[in-house]
Amino acid sequence: MQYAISNWIYGDEPLRAQYARLARFGYDGIELVGEPARYNLDEVKQLSEEFGVEVSSVLGWSIWGIPGRDSASPDESERFGALEYRKSCIDLAGDLGVSVLVVLPAPAGRTAPTGMPSSEEERLAGYQNEWDLAVDSLRGLAAHAKRSEADAWP
Repeated sequence: MQYAISNWIYGDEPLRAQYARLARFGYDGIELVGEPARYNLDEVKQLSEEFGVEVSSVLGWSIWGIPGRDSASPDESERFGALEYRKSCIDLAGDLGVSVLVVLPAPAGRTAPTGMPSSEEERLAGYQNEWDLAVDSLRGLAAHAKRSEADAWP
């Protein structure tokens, strides 16, 4: 068994400090929050080697207040933005040789479909619609991942 932790819990703390802590407490891996522009690939690789803590996964998250992350949104432009964002997370994972992307298709903590359903029937229909949109979005993401895998890994 191996242990890893997502670095989203450390906020803006320097990456070196995160790696040092995880190594000190015996973690095997670190999950990088999916903010590809935040990372210098050479630094990540160097820290992984220095501390013996591998990048185990990339978190393609969706949280409130960040547009372009909701793969279940009825808004097509929002779903397109989410697809492009998650493609960049796949590219980050590929550049680091990581084969796991964790995906939150809709904002974490959202407990109801978008809009204001006025009945149980509307609420259930909204859930089904957003589920179908998320599945469709992730199929498009899977196609990108397959192409990326073919390009990155023999």
